[in-house]
Amino acid sequence: MSITLDPNSLPSLDIIGLSQSGQIVRAERHTQEDGIPSFIIRQDWDALKTREGHEQPAYSDEALLIALEKISAHFLQEAAKTFITLGGHESEKRPPAIFEIESDLFLNQKKVFLLLVRDKAYPVICALIGSSSAILQSLKENQKKN
Repeated sequence: MSITLDPNSLPSLDIIGLSQSGQIVRAERHTQEDGIPSFIIRQDWDALKTREGHEQPAYSDEALLIALEKISAHFLQEAAKTFITLGGHESEKRPPAIFEIESDLFLNQKKVFLLLVRDKAYPVICALIGSSSAILQSLKENQKKN
């Protein structure tokens, strides 16, 4: 399912700065040519690594990244379906930027949030994946810096 979005129709965020500071990490190894780069909030990445409740990571970075790559692709497909349900190409000028997706990815929450944003320096659309609390905290910290 392919959808075209105008980056200027989405809220801007300092994706490069968040990535360089370690607040977000890639949720995929490679972005497909026509894909949207996906990131996960660091706090949620760390929680997933120790998901089984052990002090030591339950999963290696590589194993987690492979799983997240599949999960983020699924979440982006769900967001695309929602986009089409909400009016599709008629809403391209003001597409929804926040999607709630039912998931057991985070043990303490029944929903995962996917935010579509554009980088503040470059016209690139990115997806942020995380729990509501981690995303809100990250956005607040980013807002303080800007």
